[in-house]
Amino acid sequence: MVLFKTDDMEVCIECYEPPRDKIVDQVLEKYKERAKIGYAKYKTNLERNDLNTFDWLNHLQDELMDATLYVEKLKEEVSQSWDYIQFKLSEQCYYDKTDDNA
Repeated sequence: MVLFKTDDMEVCIECYEPPRDKIVDQVLEKYKERAKIGYAKYKTNLERNDLNTFDWLNHLQDELMDATLYVEKLKEEVSQSWDYIQFKLSEQCYYDKTDDNA
């Protein structure tokens, strides 16, 4: 029996059913869909044994490098959006100040 222990409780993990979490469910569905797409594209799954540890590490590195590119792209978009929002707010403040003097 596997127990999860805290200072004030012990829970049998095998017996415990946590409340549903829609975010977890959404992510699990995405994993399932990704597995289907991967199998359709490569005709294999992660249980394959034609790659060694170094090959798997190279795949991981490639994926992480792609992820950093996506992060950089999104940071650029957020920055441009934020610059635009600040410009519009400052423009509004300018108009509000001139309206007060009228």
